[in-house]
Amino acid sequence: MSGKHSGFEALPQTGPLLEDVDVVTAADPVCQPVADLRSVTPKHEDTGTAWASLGAGDEAAGGGSVVLTSYPEGGAKAWMNELREAVSTCKDFVATSERGWKEAGK
Repeated sequence: MSGKHSGFEALPQTGPLLEDVDVVTAADPVCQPVADLRSVTPKHEDTGTAWASLGAGDEAAGGGSVVLTSYPEGGAKAWMNELREAVSTCKDFVATSERGWKEAGK
């Protein structure tokens, strides 16, 4: 997956995607599946993750990352169902991380 693709350069990463202190907790338990998207301890743990950072040739254009994750049989489907439910019922999203950040949104 390394190399140049559509104007971006993909750089495979070998380190962990999240740090151990990236434990994210939603203030309202209904919203936890949304918080789990950024938590190192989601309810549905993966069996493997590969990721790469993307950089544009023009630094002003920005970049991003691509993450591929596998789950035990039924795990991804269960999490997506819970995430779909959370997105429709979570009315006041507030999450905090053991790393020290807080995020709020509707």
